[in-house]
Amino acid sequence: SKPSQTTEITIQVLDENNSIIKNYEGKTSPLDISSIKNTTIKLKAILHSYSPDATPFLKSWGISWQRKDGYQDSFTHIYRIGESEGVTIQGGNIKVNEFYSDWGIFGKNSANTRSYDGAGLSSSPEDIYWRSKAGSIGGGFRQIVSGNGKVYVSSVDKRIYSFNSTRDSDSEIQYPADHSKAKYNVESCIGISDNYLVIGTCDTNAANKIYGLNAANLSDVKWIHNVSGESICFSSSPTIYDDKVFITSWSGKTWDIPILSVFNNFLDINNKLIALRLESGEALWDPVDLPAGSLSAPAIGNNMVFVGCQNMWGSSLFAYDVDTGEEVWNTSVGVIGRASPVYADGKVFVLSRIKENLTTFGTNKVTAVDAETGEEIWNVSLGEVKFSSLINILKGLNFYQMLLGFAPMTSPAYYDDTLYVLSQNGNFLALNPDDGKTKWSYDLNKDEPYSYYVASPVVVSDQVYVLNGDTKIYAFDAESKGKSVEPLWTYQINKSQYVPPQSPDLLASPIIADGLMMLSCTENTKNMTGRIYCIGEYSPNYRGTVVSNSIHLPSGYWWNKFNADSDQTENNTIRFSVLDNGDEINVNDTNGDLSAIKSKVIRLKATFNIGNSSEPDPVLKNWSVSWSPESADPVFIESSFKPGQDNWTNDLTPTCSIEVEDKGQSGVISGLDIESAQFRIDYKESNQNKTSDWYAANSSDESGVNKTTIYANIGELDLDIDELENITFMISDLAGNEATYSKTNFKFDFIKPTSEILGDYSSEYNETFTITASADDSKSGVYSVELKYRNKESESDDWSDWFTYGSPITIEPYEWEFETTASGYYQVVSVAKDKADNEETASSNRAIEFKFDMVPPSLDSADLITSENVIPKVKITVSDDLELDTLYYSYNQSEWFEMEDNINDNTFTTTWTMDDDDWSDMIGGDSKKLYFKIVDSCRNEYISTAEESLLIVKGENASSYYIDVSDFSEWHWDNKFTISVRFPEELNVKSVTLYYKYSKNNKDWPENYTVYDNKSGEDSYEWTITPPKESGYYKFKAEIIDTSGEVYEAAESVSVTMFPTTLFILLIIMLIVLVIVATVVIIKTRQKKHL
Repeated sequence: SKPSQTTEITIQVLDENNSIIKNYEGKTSPLDISSIKNTTIKLKAILHSYSPDATPFLKSWGISWQRKDGYQDSFTHIYRIGESEGVTIQGGNIKVNEFYSDWGIFGKNSANTRSYDGAGLSSSPEDIYWRSKAGSIGGGFRQIVSGNGKVYVSSVDKRIYSFNSTRDSDSEIQYPADHSKAKYNVESCIGISDNYLVIGTCDTNAANKIYGLNAANLSDVKWIHNVSGESICFSSSPTIYDDKVFITSWSGKTWDIPILSVFNNFLDINNKLIALRLESGEALWDPVDLPAGSLSAPAIGNNMVFVGCQNMWGSSLFAYDVDTGEEVWNTSVGVIGRASPVYADGKVFVLSRIKENLTTFGTNKVTAVDAETGEEIWNVSLGEVKFSSLINILKGLNFYQMLLGFAPMTSPAYYDDTLYVLSQNGNFLALNPDDGKTKWSYDLNKDEPYSYYVASPVVVSDQVYVLNGDTKIYAFDAESKGKSVEPLWTYQINKSQYVPPQSPDLLASPIIADGLMMLSCTENTKNMTGRIYCIGEYSPNYRGTVVSNSIHLPSGYWWNKFNADSDQTENNTIRFSVLDNGDEINVNDTNGDLSAIKSKVIRLKATFNIGNSSEPDPVLKNWSVSWSPESADPVFIESSFKPGQDNWTNDLTPTCSIEVEDKGQSGVISGLDIESAQFRIDYKESNQNKTSDWYAANSSDESGVNKTTIYANIGELDLDIDELENITFMISDLAGNEATYSKTNFKFDFIKPTSEILGDYSSEYNETFTITASADDSKSGVYSVELKYRNKESESDDWSDWFTYGSPITIEPYEWEFETTASGYYQVVSVAKDKADNEETASSNRAIEFKFDMVPPSLDSADLITSENVIPKVKITVSDDLELDTLYYSYNQSEWFEMEDNINDNTFTTTWTMDDDDWSDMIGGDSKKLYFKIVDSCRNEYISTAEESLLIVKGENASSYYIDVSDFSEWHWDNKFTISVRFPEELNVKSVTLYYKYSKNNKDWPENYTVYDNKSGEDSYEWTITPPKESGYYKFKAEIIDTSGEVYEAAESVSVTMFPTTLFILLIIMLIVLVIVATVVIIKTRQKKHL
């Protein structure tokens, strides 16, 4: 119930003494009386009329209440039903409504989306389902509507006709089920809701009226509404919403066209928005004046009515309050013609034409505006009428006005987050409603280049239907994607059905109900007459839903069980669910468990489905909800309070937090009501004690959790706090139980504690070791000490961020057993925190630094790459997760010999070659096991296993191949020695290469041999050589290759002392010279004596 301009009903709630209970009086329904404490009440209705021509009606009234022991609805009235769709509620039962698919108004619903979930045309029709007899019914812009199993349409003979939706007989031709006796010149202004058929007449230059007819008897006029003024015309479809009718008008003057709309403000003409009561035709509020005529149906959404008009010189799209008619906003989007606005997803969409001068030229576009403010969100330009379509002007004046009119005529359709738009050039667009970008498109004009496009698209479930002016139907998948979209199917109204044959025309938009598409086709374009065509397969509604009003828990209780009394069959079923904070939870109809719900308020939902029409329809008779006692208060965990310990803090306005838990009662836990969490503080301001208001506390969790932490950011409060004294937290659980906690006597400490790591530490570790620290705080005291570390994989890398090692230690000694599987370089520092939450900063200046690696290196591969006849070689690869240091080898693990040291890398590959002497010492058939030992930089070792060891074998005949260096044991004055390479006589030798190495001290040997000489094709292989270096140590190696390519090796080592031939000769010469000189001296001495 709501008051109108002429009548009102005042409802009063009285106590047992017939006195009005304070504040419980109102003129609207429902009236909330949930706070009344009285146990006995009475209702009083005062009916009042401001006009002798109207009287208010009170059809029914009632009170709904909720029992303390549970909720139950037996559906004897609808006061506990919040929403219903596709069902009828009657006689205490809820059933599927077979006429749910009825298309009662132009836009199908009050939002004008021209879409719904139901039965559409799944495939191309094989033939016409039925058609009316050729004549004057329908045609032109005469809109079809359907309701209660009937189809309604106006005609050129000024009568209103109804047909049964289904065929009365096997005949394709169907005849009217009813028609009005009175005559009404109706174009598009027709709509049906309940048992009322609303029409508006449109004679030009006449005082037209709005009528409410009995839909079951079109000659029974229920009411007539007159609008003051000598000329008014209704050409738009009415929008019926919540038992209200919204209709726009234009003046009916032949000169009332968009280019003259600038004069409308100076003339008293009837361009109106009119709101009426459906049941009486009474005005809800005074008609609203529009700046220009309106030919489009209003859209309803967000408690507003959206209206478009043909204003060319200013605002053309308006939003008005549904209840009062007061203007909310207006905006200019261009001339809006027969294209009706659409409300969806908080936006209003409309097609219009921007004209900047008096010519017919302009720009067509689709615009999206914010439904709350009217601000434009986006607009997209649309195509113009194709030049080829202008051939339709030959059909008459009406087509000339239509094709070269002032604005687009098609309305968009909206379904499942897609806006469907048919432009005047035949381009069919699926747009993203958020930004107007094209999801996909299809050019209808490529199939019918001479057609035109004025009928609006329709969406039913997963298919969208669009028609051209020649009654060709295109069906598309509503979920289409990409640019190469093609129709699922097409269907052309059979032109042979026309007598005489001619191309049919379609101006009025189609509707779809119960699997049938109904069209008002034009056969005579001069007087705009035609007939109704119905195509498809009849499919009555098989689905429905009903949702209860909100169910509130009484305090101290929680949800227990859901039960429903229903009749169902195997195929005709009812699915029950609970709506909880936007979520939908399925439940059983018998003892359905509701304890997991996380909301104090729920709604029940039943979804009906008929899968087999031969079985009885499902029926819901009643449903109920029970609850369990839950009166235990939540519990605050005092030890979790932060900041600080023992009331210490380091902030005058700290962020305080505390954990709270709901433990429930007897296993029933409702969970915490996060939205109820609050806090307040006691503080001093200018030496005055003050208590703040309650403020909302924060939590990262949602309502329904059993445990959470709530926060109070005192620093964000707009208060002058000199000293914080107390904070109080309060929270309730979802069952309404409340708990509080207070923290008092805050103490303040703003100085950080100090700490240090004690003792001396090594620079490298390969096992767990102990780190000890000390800490001190002079005021609040040390609360805990943490060990912080940072690391890097190599010395050249940057240090990582600081991380906490282990858990903070709160009791001395502050010791940690340090180990980690992540090898690397580490810096470790102690960080102390006091009871006021002051905390040291981790700094490398106080840190100890070391290298840590507990992971041994690994032998990745070791492969013998030589045969048994040559000196063995092994290719070896080793690695470490940090850094390698030394590589060793051993025969049978008896003694380790160093291969490489100071590797200083994490991977290393090298080739091990057996020492020549070791090879020479082996005789044919001997073998040795070769092992490797790897040591990393933290002294972790890895020794190859027996399975990984390599067996070194010297071939049976390998000893037959040797180098004879016996001549080196003889003394040679000329330093020439003979070397012979020996091998079996039967061997066919191709070549022999002699190599050597030299060492002065028998330690520092070069890595590689040097070639001395190569011989081939000789009977024996001997060399007379002068050692290429000085005295010292030589290793000789012979490489023998036979004619088959087989390679054999032999090696020998010798010590060579070179005879100093040159020096010896010099000494002889010097001796001879000395003898000669001495002889000469003696002779001369003797001669002197004789003289």
